Amino acid sequence: MRLYEPLTIEAANASEANHHPWVEIKPGTRILDAPKAVIVAMHWLQAGGAERWGMETIQLAKEAGFLPIVLTDSDGHQPWITDPICDGALVIPLTQPLQYRVGDVPILRALFEQFDIRGIMIHHCQWMYDNAWWVKKYFPDVKIVDSLHIVEYMFQGGFPRESLAHDEWIDLHHVISPQLERWMEDIHHIPASKVVDAPLVGLTADSEHVSYAERRDPRVFNVAFVGRMSRQKRPDAFILVAKAMKQAAPGQYHFIMHGSGDMDSFTDGLIKRYGLDDVIERRPMSIPVSRTYADADVLLVSSVNEGITLTTIEAISAGIPVLSANVGSQETLVPSQGLLRRMTSSFIHDAKRALMHLNGNEMDRHKLWEVEKNRLETFSHKQTANSLFCQLLNEWNK
Repeated sequence: MRLYEPLTIEAANASEANHHPWVEIKPGTRILDAPKAVIVAMHWLQAGGAERWGMETIQLAKEAGFLPIVLTDSDGHQPWITDPICDGALVIPLTQPLQYRVGDVPILRALFEQFDIRGIMIHHCQWMYDNAWWVKKYFPDVKIVDSLHIVEYMFQGGFPRESLAHDEWIDLHHVISPQLERWMEDIHHIPASKVVDAPLVGLTADSEHVSYAERRDPRVFNVAFVGRMSRQKRPDAFILVAKAMKQAAPGQYHFIMHGSGDMDSFTDGLIKRYGLDDVIERRPMSIPVSRTYADADVLLVSSVNEGITLTTIEAISAGIPVLSANVGSQETLVPSQGLLRRMTSSFIHDAKRALMHLNGNEMDRHKLWEVEKNRLETFSHKQTANSLFCQLLNEWNK
């Protein structure tokens, strides 16, 4: 039984409640020598792991000789719409709700009539999931691949669940972690031939030439948060760790919060409420993240859920160890001595103990990073996401 039932002409006309039969509208013929194109369906054009990878696939499509047609289906500030990567692409931010008749998708119909579309790459785009059936009905040879990053347990699975629901129309599921691979194959019985674990190694950091970063200042231990100020990243837990460390060892710890998001006002208010302006430094996205890694002695990942964070890869590649909430597939790169219990109160307790230990034991800080570096090297032996998608685009170009 299908998990997702599209509202097709056939389904509408089969309903006893329908007294006015719908007439099918089929796409017209493509124009002669239409430009070769791929659709890159994204959530929005602003910061996020899936979005960074989506932007990378736009560039890969251009390098493979395709016109990228970039669709987004979620409202946002869209700051990346002016990024040079989008130069030469056809960018169409969709505004919901879209009105169209049963069984017809005018935007897709127009695009397929004007361009020789060879494939579709889905990056957390609900609209494209919901209309994948239409593509396969009229253009069955067009390949559809989606990229999955994180199982949202609080949202009934999130986009991985949507991927399962629309599996009938998807040719390949790209996942970025072993956890997602197991979730797709062992729990939901998607054939292994349709699931490829290709990590985002090398996307935002050079993981091949890494060396350990010594302490910047033996008198102050610098702890970094890098990411969106959003519920998923749990900035409040990071702030509560800073509060606990200030109480336990005044003047010995400095915290950097690098990023912005919809919880900016809440974050600033919490810092002020606890009197932590002298302990926590806020840094906007306009500051290069490399500077924060250069100033930090450890990255603290406080997220309530993750896949494998790009920040973990970036921090290890920058020579600093990672302490992380034991969520998602973080255990792939972070060993048990660097994992913290997920519940907020337990996370704060574990983080306090771990930070105090690393602050007083430089050798153990080095050992933690060494283990994480070795795990990253092992993980890097897998085919990377870049390599996989270059291979797919070359196949689509034949």
